[in-house]
Amino acid sequence: MSAIHNFKDITIVIILYNSQEVIGNCLKNFSDEQEIIIVDNASSDQSINIVKKLKPISLIIRNSVNKGYGSAVNQALSVVKTKYALLINPDAVMQVSDISILYQYAEANDNASIVVPGSGWELHLKGPDGDTISSPISPLEGPFCTWFVSGAIWLLRRDDWLELQGFDENIFLYSEDVDFCLRLRKVGKEIIVCPHSKAQHQESTSAPLTKEIQWRKEWNLIWSHLYVTKKHDGELKTKKVIAKLLWRHVPKMIFHGLVFEKKRFRRDLAIVNATLSFIFGRKPVKE
Repeated sequence: MSAIHNFKDITIVIILYNSQEVIGNCLKNFSDEQEIIIVDNASSDQSINIVKKLKPISLIIRNSVNKGYGSAVNQALSVVKTKYALLINPDAVMQVSDISILYQYAEANDNASIVVPGSGWELHLKGPDGDTISSPISPLEGPFCTWFVSGAIWLLRRDDWLELQGFDENIFLYSEDVDFCLRLRKVGKEIIVCPHSKAQHQESTSAPLTKEIQWRKEWNLIWSHLYVTKKHDGELKTKKVIAKLLWRHVPKMIFHGLVFEKKRFRRDLAIVNATLSFIFGRKPVKE
C-alpha cells in the first residue's frame, strides 16, 4: 500500500507518552508531505527522536509535564488549520484507502462531526441505555450512526470541535471521548461508523504498563466516569454509582489484602481511592 498523499484537508494528530515501541508503526503510512502534529506528554524514552527521524517536518509540541490526553489534543487542535483532524493513537495503524473512505463519508455528510472505521479493531460503542459494546462490525453492514465511539481513531470536523471548545480539561484520562460525544449529540451532530474502513489498534500499548501506569489507569477510569456521570446525569445518578462502587470494591479490597492477592488488591484500592477522591473533591494530578 502506498503512502498517504493528497490529504490536504486532513491534519494527523497523535499524542505521545513513552510510545517508542509503537509510534514508528503508526507513522509508516503517512507521506513526508502529510501535515502531522505531535504532542508529547513529557516522554522519557526515544519517542520524539523516532518521530524526528521518520517525519522531520512534523510539528512537535513538547510538554514539560504529562497534561493528560484531552488537554494535549486541545493543544494540537488549537493550531490545526485544515478542515479535518485525524486523531489516532500511537498504537493504531490505518492504510491510505481506509482513511480515504472516512474522508469520503465525512464530505458526503455535512452533519457528521466524527467518522470512524468499523472493522479490523475492537470497536467500543455506547447505546442510549449507556451500555458498552465491544464487538467486531461485519463488513457487510452499511454505515450507521451511534451515540458514542472510542476516541482511539476519529476523523473529526475541526469547526465542530472548536464550537464545542474541545475536550473537557478537567478530565486527565478516559471518558473525555464519552463527554465530547454526549455534547455532540445534544447539539444534533452525528457520529458515523464506516464498516468498510478498517484499522488496527493494539489497546493499552501506547506506553509500557508499569505498576504506576496501571494505578493511574484504574484511578482515572473511575474518577472520569464519575465526573462525566455527574456532568450529564446529575447528583442522584452519581450517588448511585458511587454507592455501587464502594459496596462492590471495599469488601474485595479487604479480602484481596488478607489473602495477599497483590495485583487485585492494588486494583480495588485504586478504584476505592478514586471514588473517595471524587467524593472529597480531589482532582487528577498532572505529572
